[in-house]
Amino acid sequence: PEPLLANACLALFEHQTGAALTSVARDLRMGTARVSFAALRDTARSDAAARAWRWAPCYARLGGESQDALVALREEVAGELMADFWRRAEAARYVPDAGLVECLSGPLRSYLAKGLAAGRAAGFVPPRNAEPLSLYLWGTAGVGKSEFVKVLQSSLRGVLRSHVLPTMEVTVVKVLLNSLTAQDMRAVANVKGISDMSVERLCEQAVSKGHLVVLHLEENPEDEELQAELFDVAKGILKSLMRRYPERAAHVMYVLTSNYPPAAALQQRVAPVKVSAPSPERQREWCVNMLHDTAAEVAGAASLSLEVDPAAYPPEGVGDMRRLRQWWVTLGFHLGGLVRASLGEGEPGGGDERTAEASLRAGAAPGELVAAAGGKTLALRSHDRVFWFEEGKSAHPVLSEMGVAPERQPRMVAVVDMLAAGYLKPGVLVLTGTDAGRSRALGQLRALLSAELPGDRVSEAEVTLTTEADKEKVFGKPDEVQGGLFAFVDSVNNANLADQGRFALVVAHVNETGQFALRELLESGASATHRLAVRKERVLFVLSAQEGCALQPPLVSRAHDVVQCD
Repeated sequence: PEPLLANACLALFEHQTGAALTSVARDLRMGTARVSFAALRDTARSDAAARAWRWAPCYARLGGESQDALVALREEVAGELMADFWRRAEAARYVPDAGLVECLSGPLRSYLAKGLAAGRAAGFVPPRNAEPLSLYLWGTAGVGKSEFVKVLQSSLRGVLRSHVLPTMEVTVVKVLLNSLTAQDMRAVANVKGISDMSVERLCEQAVSKGHLVVLHLEENPEDEELQAELFDVAKGILKSLMRRYPERAAHVMYVLTSNYPPAAALQQRVAPVKVSAPSPERQREWCVNMLHDTAAEVAGAASLSLEVDPAAYPPEGVGDMRRLRQWWVTLGFHLGGLVRASLGEGEPGGGDERTAEASLRAGAAPGELVAAAGGKTLALRSHDRVFWFEEGKSAHPVLSEMGVAPERQPRMVAVVDMLAAGYLKPGVLVLTGTDAGRSRALGQLRALLSAELPGDRVSEAEVTLTTEADKEKVFGKPDEVQGGLFAFVDSVNNANLADQGRFALVVAHVNETGQFALRELLESGASATHRLAVRKERVLFVLSAQEGCALQPPLVSRAHDVVQCD
């Protein structure tokens, strides 16, 4: 059913007459309006020159009686849309720092105002001469750059659907620049056939329908010349598209994310936005909110009242949101399991009446917490107050028999425990130290996996990633739809496989180049690029860093444990 009575009336008119209103052109100076009609059947064709006209949900806010009044109202409505955008971002549990809000709000508000040029008609139509929104988000590892791209997609889609066009879509096409040279990117950039997987083709699928595209250029390199060259290739995609869709030049937005600042040659072509971690107060607020949501999801509780002792908060000064994520991920696993046990057996999400109360309090000594729910308690321990494990599972007989030091066991055991439960998506362990020490630790880990996971349920891939050419082992060849480690992981845990009980162990021997190549696969949650897609359930990555190799901050940020192997 139409959300607006006026549109329901238009639909009824079409049904009764077989004709459709296709345009409304107002002459504000003369105070007249010119309307056009067409046969309804003609407006429904895929190649129709005109579509059935509809009012925008925000039409009542765009009723100015002069051109100046209409421009002012568009700016006012754009401000309301911008406020709604940030409300939706907050509802998605994204915590932007003040600098990001300040730097982004201006360009995005201007973009929204231009897109309201259609006035009262349902549609978001930035004028063809408008500059596409181009952002360069940069900052240290773990401050939320890539996460913001997801929030940009969901929040912008929600805003446009609520206020402008209920069927509006915002699509993200992600290109991993750490997997491509400029030559490789040229090879996959533009359309070459009817059903190719080029970046241009994927953008076209959305643009041709009037939707918006966020072209996400991930892992922009440090080299300034390469930055400019890769961006030129990306802009060439738009140039080719606009030969066929010249009126939709501003429907493609560019978002580049990087750990490095933009090259001087780029700073005049994009809006640089330095992304920083939010304030300590906002970090703690985010951690507690995410702990609540995660524990409720694990427990299958429709409602969870959670009290968290401030002494249980993560330490201040971490700054890396991925490390803080370990606080609520590990505590959410343990606390959620305790709440589920207090509610009785049942599948997560199994009933609207499943409600519970729980608390998390500091223990007698630093690094000790006590979780409580429904009369049950659970003692938790941590070496850094970020990664928490059960006191009763701080050691494993297999590791003890192999001579693994007690202080090294808890995190390894906890990672495997969460992996076996299908909770970590994925698990990431990093081994450093001597060749012999890393080899010995890898054997210990394999023995632990054999003891904890049933039968022959673990499939293993072992690769060495030390050169640019080795990137094909991760991503496959540029012309492959699915290759490399992406293909291996997909062969184990694809959602369409009948056997959903297998696990993937990826052992990668890496230097700095290999660490860079693996960044996307080590990121939490599913990965999707312009041609590759893979889930991370039941996947454990073990990176064995060559002796003398420096660990890059993005790798440390993603790792659940870094093991020094003597």
